[in-house]
Amino acid sequence: MRADEWSENLAYCLQNAGHGPEQITLGSATDQAGAELILAKARQAAADAGWTVIELMPEEAPVLPESGYLIAYGGMDTNTASWAATADRFQLLVRRDLPVALLVVATSEGIQELRRQPALGWLSRAGVVSE
Repeated sequence: MRADEWSENLAYCLQNAGHGPEQITLGSATDQAGAELILAKARQAAADAGWTVIELMPEEAPVLPESGYLIAYGGMDTNTASWAATADRFQLLVRRDLPVALLVVATSEGIQELRRQPALGWLSRAGVVSE
């Protein structure tokens, strides 16, 4: 899905407490400019819906907040093990039905690698947005 259409769907999802297919999205960018476009659309949709945006650097292994729009972006070079740990923690929040949503932005190769992580099979159902 392209970023413009996705951001409209994301805004609707966030206005409904994060319940919708856009609750978990993988952003596939070919370069820094593409990543910035996806990030800008996500930040704007979250702000319009009144959600707090929390930007994460997955390599820091953060404790995730129990509400908000989480953006995991560590640049175009990714450490999928760190991202997998962040996504795994996020899944626990979703299971508790907390008002959280997640966007992971990486290269298409990084997204493919993340989706191949054995413990993160649920990410294979996440939508992919491109610039």
